[in-house]
Amino acid sequence: MQFDTYIGLDSYVPEASWFPLICEVYNDGPAFNGTIEVTTGMGQSGYPRLVPIELPTGTRKRVSIPLFCSSSYNGEWNAVLRDEDGRVRAERANLRPQRIVSRGATLMGALGRQSAWAPALKAPLSRNTYSNRQRRACCRH
Repeated sequence: MQFDTYIGLDSYVPEASWFPLICEVYNDGPAFNGTIEVTTGMGQSGYPRLVPIELPTGTRKRVSIPLFCSSSYNGEWNAVLRDEDGRVRAERANLRPQRIVSRGATLMGALGRQSAWAPALKAPLSRNTYSNRQRRACCRH
């Protein structure tokens, strides 16, 4: 049994926003019906998210579970895979994002056809650079 979890957008979670928790399950044993249960960590109360999943023998499934980050301090979740009898088959505790990004921040991503490719982004011009260019253009007259 393989039970992998990926939190947020490449491990970044936006504050006061929805984000995905991706669970990837590979069942190489006997078939069973189960439930993925996601709860908040650090002793915080909240409703658990329950996602039913059917796992035949030799299958790999990927499930996206929407979660909400209510503040910059709510950064821990637990994911448990249970079978139909309620026994724990796999568990990932204390899932934390790499960083919780402020509410107004912009996240960017790129998918290329080649695995080692990403677009080059130029750094934004500072105000001083822009005003120096304007002054030079004005003084040429």
